[in-house]
Amino acid sequence: MGEQTGKSTRVHDVYARVRQDLLAAHYRPGQWLRLAPFQQEFQVSLSVVREAFSRLAAEGLLESVALRGFRVRELSGDDLQDLTDARIHIEVLVLRESLANGGTQWEADLLAAHHVLERTPIRAPSGRGVNREFIPVHAAFHHALLAGCRNGRLLMIARELRDNAELYRMWSPVVDQSGRDIAWEHRELTRLALERDVEACADLLARHIDHTRQALLGGRAGDGEVSAERS
Repeated sequence: MGEQTGKSTRVHDVYARVRQDLLAAHYRPGQWLRLAPFQQEFQVSLSVVREAFSRLAAEGLLESVALRGFRVRELSGDDLQDLTDARIHIEVLVLRESLANGGTQWEADLLAAHHVLERTPIRAPSGRGVNREFIPVHAAFHHALLAGCRNGRLLMIARELRDNAELYRMWSPVVDQSGRDIAWEHRELTRLALERDVEACADLLARHIDHTRQALLGGRAGDGEVSAERS
């Protein structure tokens, strides 16, 4: 029993660390990840690394290729279209549940998450690219927005879809969103959620998600290609 618990802990440690590195764009899209270097780095067995990678593949962050191993998920315009459509359907559904069921603690958590978000710069200190500290803070805000939903399965799906979208945000070229006030969108989402204005909040969340797709594809719908060049 203790041995099994120890293995589960080691699997989680590898999973959590590699997941964090994936979302921080430490590995390139399509890059093959050999098991042996991770075995050496974490001082664990190959089976532990394989199990951790399988969990990441189940979440869509890695791809498992028969007889080849694991690689970082490839990015494409078509996949971004599908991903965005799925996010809008799922996150709007979860948002409606959240606004219907969230209580006083949910309201307090949402306000706290937004407070931290507003005080975390989006841009990196160099002025190029996204501030790495903004990524978990932004994710925490969107999680808090949806956390009133009582369906754990839906919340898990929503989180996985957002994480997949994070790969696109990190690996796509920096796009001009000068005409977009993202901070206002977050403030308005918070206000509408706390006022329980379901329809207005759902509409804004859908547009908030879709704005990112439009920006990354240069405002074009269809078969846009998403670059994997760092800015």
